Amino acid sequence: MQAFPSGIQPYRPPQSIKDACISKITCCDETFSALSSNGEVFTFSAAPSSNADTSSADGRAAVTVFKPQRVWALRKKFSAVKDVALGSDGSIIICTESGHVYVRTRNAKSSTGRTFKFERIPYLQRVTQVCANSTGAFGALRIDYKLKPIEVTGNMIAQDLKTVQPYLQLYRKPERRDLTSIARSEADDRRGMMAKSIDEFDDEAEDLNISHDIDSALELFEVLAGEQRMRKAGGGSFNYDGVRLPHDADTMIHLQSGAAVPVHRVILAARSRVLEELLSGSKQLADTQSKLSMKLMPARPGPGLGVSKLTRLSISGCHALSTLIFLRYLYSDELLALWDPRVGTVVEKQLRKLDVTPPQVKVELQAFSRLLDLPHLATALESPVKREPAPSMRQDLQRLFDLAQLPIARSLPLAPDVIIQLADKDVYTHSVILRGRTPLFASFFDLEDWTLKRWGPDGTIMLNMKHMKWHTLRFVLGFLCYGADKEMFQTLGMCLSSQRN
Repeated sequence: MQAFPSGIQPYRPPQSIKDACISKITCCDETFSALSSNGEVFTFSAAPSSNADTSSADGRAAVTVFKPQRVWALRKKFSAVKDVALGSDGSIIICTESGHVYVRTRNAKSSTGRTFKFERIPYLQRVTQVCANSTGAFGALRIDYKLKPIEVTGNMIAQDLKTVQPYLQLYRKPERRDLTSIARSEADDRRGMMAKSIDEFDDEAEDLNISHDIDSALELFEVLAGEQRMRKAGGGSFNYDGVRLPHDADTMIHLQSGAAVPVHRVILAARSRVLEELLSGSKQLADTQSKLSMKLMPARPGPGLGVSKLTRLSISGCHALSTLIFLRYLYSDELLALWDPRVGTVVEKQLRKLDVTPPQVKVELQAFSRLLDLPHLATALESPVKREPAPSMRQDLQRLFDLAQLPIARSLPLAPDVIIQLADKDVYTHSVILRGRTPLFASFFDLEDWTLKRWGPDGTIMLNMKHMKWHTLRFVLGFLCYGADKEMFQTLGMCLSSQRN
């Protein structure tokens, strides 16, 4: 027979420990109780006092013999006794490792001959200590349970919505060789040169953000190159009539260069109230300090599957790269800082090909922030180097979710296109947010077999989830629809208390 390896110890239950010691002794009147370290309880009584001679025949004092009796035997680990106290007339109160309380009282009507019996005290949990006195009173000390904080893990909502930028997918062909591979190689060489020449930027997180901006800039260069290629193949324009755009985009932005960029109307309207008014049919917008202007164009028929019409928006007075950087900010809350020397120097060659300079991009982005009333973007653009904008997407999408529940919102650019039917209410939300937040809804909306016959004539789709109620699913939908974090569980205790009352 082989013994256990040195790193593995066999399990021995507490009751098998032979060297258990007494951890507590208590008494009441003439009764004593002893609690062992493995959770068993013993009782014994002192010998009755007598005036008779207690000396033995040889003249030595007689020894009083105590006979302890085990009254609580250990059967399972959670039933081990943690504390014990004695009361009058042989009554005993104990608390176990599981936090439950038992009281032993005299059983005068027992037919089995058992003089005492243990009964569990209901409604007492998490008890750590017990006490008793000779008058028959018992006491128990309970600690309040502190709930562990609920940690919400996973991507933030801005990280997920960044993956549903339709223009990135439209002008990128997965099967072809990366058009910017040479540019990326040159960018890597420039990064190495800058790392040797610039020593003041040592913060690891900041360097990571700069590297991320460089990769994002190269990605946008690839989008512009793909757009020009597709426009050239189409005879000078991209024909999107009847075409199902990536991620079911329902709006096309026409730029001064002739480029057409697909986006989601609800993202534009949710991120800027000025854009919401423009998409509702207001007049043309124009920035007084620059040539930037925006105008709503006549809509075109959509491809179906929830997109009954394509909204069209014209933007002039700015470079296509500036527009893409602005749209990227709306989708991700991130600002690509080409004017930062650590970024602009690396992509200098690509900027020259596009005939645009970093200062020009910054000025045009400032025009966007003024025209569309985006204070967080304007503040970040004040810095001569990269500065992360204050996050605002979560507040914008929470407002979007709240407005979607109102009947008036169903005729606005913020109109919801998904109705989740619960057992006690209907919840209105938007497919672009759901598809960005979870692969389940992304697959559901992308596959025509699932949704072809589900879309209604009003451009909405109903999801039957009547097996669930709002008070449970509201936490899940809060996380999915507007990125609610752990603070949404702070009201959970109050909700449960109101339900009990």
